Amino acid sequence: GKHVFCEKPMALTANLAAEMTREAHTRSLVGVIAFIFRHTYCMQEVRRLVRAGAIGQPHYVSIDSQGQSWHRATDATWRTYTGIHGAGQLGEMGSHLFDAINFTVGPSEGFISEVAAVTHTVARMVTGPDGHPVPVETLDLASALVRTAGGLQGQMITSRASASANPTGMGGLVVTGSEGALFCNFTRGDGEILRRHNAGRAKATTAEEFMRRHYAVYFDFIADDAELLAMARRNFTAIRTLLDKPDVRALAK
Repeated sequence: GKHVFCEKPMALTANLAAEMTREAHTRSLVGVIAFIFRHTYCMQEVRRLVRAGAIGQPHYVSIDSQGQSWHRATDATWRTYTGIHGAGQLGEMGSHLFDAINFTVGPSEGFISEVAAVTHTVARMVTGPDGHPVPVETLDLASALVRTAGGLQGQMITSRASASANPTGMGGLVVTGSEGALFCNFTRGDGEILRRHNAGRAKATTAEEFMRRHYAVYFDFIADDAELLAMARRNFTAIRTLLDKPDVRALAK
């Protein structure tokens, strides 16, 4: 036999995947799935910090990867047919989400043992190899509630047919515990995000810090738009005047 490096989906059914795993164990061979995100620095740090107790006792995990790419393909591909692609988006990207949960919290909270899910396929036709329209058969969306063997609860959604409020592009993972939370994003090397949120409401000690904490999203938006940034620079005196107001300074206390 030979060692096997397998892309997702691992197999068309759970039974076939289990058979592949048994064969590898029986023959003392290595079977590896291409779960690339577990090798990013931010994902490995979440795993390390959770195990180290950085956020206390974890009680919830939330993970998502959403987008609206379902309409891009107008011609049939291997992703069109369940006989070739199996579970569709659930097997292709959703498998990464399940792996990320197991990788980050599994060592301390147990691996996923229970799943309750709903799925959806957007009804549409694409052009088949013979030029005639064929229906898309594979899943576009899967949303699930999960529970690990240790009792940690969570939720996941993987979709190519829904918009996301997550600003990180490919999505991300949040693990929440009794003393805070950890966030990391999915990335292929184009920029990693790792954040730690402490329990309780953060308090600003200066007016400047208050404005930064509460209006950071607006300032980030301005910084991304050259015209708005130029306008903000022209009106910086007005912003300073606002910061110096006694009632604004009182809010920072």
